[in-house]
Amino acid sequence: MEPIHVTLPDGKVQEVPKGTTPADIARRISPRLADAALVARVASPNDGAGELIDLRSPLDRDVKLQILTEKDPDALFVFRHSAAHLLAAAVMELYPNVKLGIGPPIDTGFFYEFLRDEPFTLDDLAKIEAKMHELAAQDLPNERKLIPKPEALELYKKSNQVFKCELVQEKAVEPIVSFYTTGKFIDFCRGPHIPSTKRIQAFKLMSVAGAYWKGQEGNPQLQRIYAACFFTQKELDEYLHRLEEAKRRDHRKLGTELDRDLQPGNPPRPAAPADAVARLEHQHAASGAHELGGGGEPRGAGPDDDEALSKRVAYGNGYSFSCGMAFAMASKSRSL
Repeated sequence: MEPIHVTLPDGKVQEVPKGTTPADIARRISPRLADAALVARVASPNDGAGELIDLRSPLDRDVKLQILTEKDPDALFVFRHSAAHLLAAAVMELYPNVKLGIGPPIDTGFFYEFLRDEPFTLDDLAKIEAKMHELAAQDLPNERKLIPKPEALELYKKSNQVFKCELVQEKAVEPIVSFYTTGKFIDFCRGPHIPSTKRIQAFKLMSVAGAYWKGQEGNPQLQRIYAACFFTQKELDEYLHRLEEAKRRDHRKLGTELDRDLQPGNPPRPAAPADAVARLEHQHAASGAHELGGGGEPRGAGPDDDEALSKRVAYGNGYSFSCGMAFAMASKSRSL
C-alpha cells in the first residue's frame, strides 16, 4: 500500500500506509492517548487551520495531525454534538412519530428540535434523560454512512421526516450525502462525532422552548429540548450549582426591591426603558424561539418579561431558555 507521511504536533513524522486512521495513529503513540482520544484535526502540510474529522476517517494524503482529547475546546464542541444525536435517538425510541429538526451544540450543552402534537413535560424530560443514559451505557458507535442523495431523500420520505427532506434538498450539494448512525437512529449530518456513546454521561435536560422552523415566523412551531453537557459530572454539578446560586441571588434581589417598594414614602421605581425592552425582545425574536408556558402554548414577551428576557439571553446563548423549568429539572434527582 502506498505510504503517506503524518506530521504530529511535536514535529515528528510517521510514515504509514494510506488508509490509516487517526485512531490507528493514536494507538501507535500510546494506549492512554487512544483511550482519551475523541476527534482529530488534520491539515495539509502547508495549511495551519485544518478541519476536524472522525477518529475512524481514513487518511489518504500527507497531513498534519492532532489527536484531540478533553483538553481541547473543539473536542467539547464535537462531544456536545454527539450528545445531541443521543438525545434524538432517545426521543425517537420513546416517541417514534415525532418529526426531527436540527440539533447543534451550544455554549453550555446542546439542543434538538422536534415537532410533536403534545408538549414535552417535565416527566417526559425525565423519561428521555433516563433513556439517554440507557443508550449511552450500550456504547453505541457513531458511524458515518455515505448515501446517494436520491436514497437519502427516499429514506426520509418513507419515515415522513419532512424537515430532514427539506434539509437534504437544500444542503446536500454533492451526489453523496453524509449520515451518522447511533444505534437504530440515523441522521443527516456532516459530523464529525466522537467514536461512541459511552463517554456521554454528564448531561442534564434543562428546558423546553418553542421555535419556528428555521427561525421564520409562519413556519411550523417546533419544540427545542435544551440540555447542559460537560465532559465530567463534576463540571456539570458546578454549572448547575452556579445556576442555583444565580436563582437565589435573583430571589434575594427581588425581595429587597419589594421591601423597598413597600416602605411608606418611597417613590415608585421607574419602568424599564422602552428601548431596552425592545432591544431584548428583538434579540429574543431573532433566534426564532419563544418560551413555552406551562400549557405548552407560546408565551410572548411583553414589558413585564424584561428580567426573564435578560436571563434567556444570558443563559441561553441568544436562544429562548425557560429558566423556571431549567431549575426544576436541575433540582430533580440524577437517578431518574
